[in-house]
Amino acid sequence: MEYHRHQQHFMSLAPVIAQEKEYLRNLVNRIVALRPHLLLVQRNISGLAEANVATAYNVKPAVLEAVSRCAQTDIISSIDMLALKPVHVGRSAGFDTKTHVYPDLPGNKKKKSYIYISGCPPDLGCNIVLCGADR
Repeated sequence: MEYHRHQQHFMSLAPVIAQEKEYLRNLVNRIVALRPHLLLVQRNISGLAEANVATAYNVKPAVLEAVSRCAQTDIISSIDMLALKPVHVGRSAGFDTKTHVYPDLPGNKKKKSYIYISGCPPDLGCNIVLCGADR
């Protein structure tokens, strides 16, 4: 694929796409180096980012803060934070994903998925239940 840069000049997008893939691969490697079991993300994730880590995306900031407090972890607001200072990865006894069927809900959204994070110190918060997508 090429795009028109000036009137009689074209430039290939292949080097730009290759550079973007390499950058993404480096970001994924930085995250994987922390050895997480669960990754909560405020926005979305590129489909090219594959790391075999359980991931929940579109998580609200208030939920991220609550999980951060209970699991005693840092919120990484920028990938540059991984390079600039050591990041503390939180701990919990485990997590589980469950989907419940609610036949009384209107429309097609009869299922709700939740992530249960367990084993956090009780004095830091409470049990955390995250509601997710229909799948």
